[in-house]
Amino acid sequence: MNMKAAALALWFSVSAAAANGNIYTFNYPSDGIFPLGPLTADSKGNLYGTTFNGGIPPRPNNSCYETRNGCGVVFKLTPKTGGGWTYSVIYEFKGLPSDGEDPTEALAIDSGGNIFGTTYYGAGSGVVYELSPGAGGTYTEQVVHTFTDDPDGNLPTGVIVDAAGNLYGTTTYGGAINQTGAVYELSPNANGGWTETILHSFGSTGDGEYPRSELFRDAAGNLFGTTSNGGTYNSGTVFKLSPSAGGAWTESVIYSFGAPGDGAGPDARLISDAEGNLYGTTAGGAGYGTVFELSPSGSGYTEKIIHFFLNASSGQYPVAPVVFDSAGNLYGTTQLGGAYSYGTVFKLTPNGSGGWVESAVHVFTGNSDGASPQFGVIVGPNGNIYGTTPYGGNAANFNGDGVVFEYKP
Repeated sequence: MNMKAAALALWFSVSAAAANGNIYTFNYPSDGIFPLGPLTADSKGNLYGTTFNGGIPPRPNNSCYETRNGCGVVFKLTPKTGGGWTYSVIYEFKGLPSDGEDPTEALAIDSGGNIFGTTYYGAGSGVVYELSPGAGGTYTEQVVHTFTDDPDGNLPTGVIVDAAGNLYGTTTYGGAINQTGAVYELSPNANGGWTETILHSFGSTGDGEYPRSELFRDAAGNLFGTTSNGGTYNSGTVFKLSPSAGGAWTESVIYSFGAPGDGAGPDARLISDAEGNLYGTTAGGAGYGTVFELSPSGSGYTEKIIHFFLNASSGQYPVAPVVFDSAGNLYGTTQLGGAYSYGTVFKLTPNGSGGWVESAVHVFTGNSDGASPQFGVIVGPNGNIYGTTPYGGNAANFNGDGVVFEYKP
């Protein structure tokens, strides 16, 4: 059996023994707290994520000002043979003067096992960092880039990595025009460092404003993303950045939200199917949010709302992205709603007639299973659904420090 097959076999054996619900509860001060980002899985079935706080307690003269916690951590969950998971902190952020603090958003893993991510705060106006694996499961951190607000922005969201090792990301604020965000590229150079290029600054008339999530890159190298404001109705946009000869990039708004009966305020990344249709969510607009589809149509795109969240029982405010399983179903989370008002995991199943049927496959109770998921889910190689909640765990009513959860379809 090759290494990849062995890793998948281990993942399957662990998941078969695991129960639905909580697979890890965060506890301060032994580990991080408030996991505000989604999970990322490697080819061996390990899960990686970040916590907004926790780790090294505050020290004099650093920037981690919280009264009971540290600057945040990157963690790893390793599946055990026979069931269960081993939790480990692979990096604790230090804060000022030279490190980041308060990591969120998705992590990106390259072909060499290097992990890339961002922190909201810390040195400058946030950082992009790299964690390189070493002997014995250790990791070495390097700050790849420190943001300066103008022209490259501040409050960076997550990064994605291409096959050549280039990183792409957005910043919610800053930029060269109206301080309403930017898109950047970081390319490794011959000296072992990184070169930043600003691909677009938001804020021109009719443009989007304030991108709040990582990008999606298609097979042709085009970058797609969302902004929570701006556009025709000032209710957010979907934008596209297309590369051209000479290193230039052309930005276009391919959809503006906010027309009557439409969604508004998209905060999450996009995904695509094999036909090039884009899918995403809006937390505002009609009802309590939407799931939408954008289909290529001639020289543009046509939008279709595939689900409105119209009552509290089915979930409210889908602030996170959706993800496909192998059967073509979409899964996502709502931040609130459900029987206990602590959010849901929902499933959208194609009905064969061009429509979709929604069901709440898990309703969070605010107890051991967590509360208020905010950053969506991933599908493991076994088809099980994994995600995080920043609250809940050992205590009810938002008093816990967060959980990692599993749902078995």
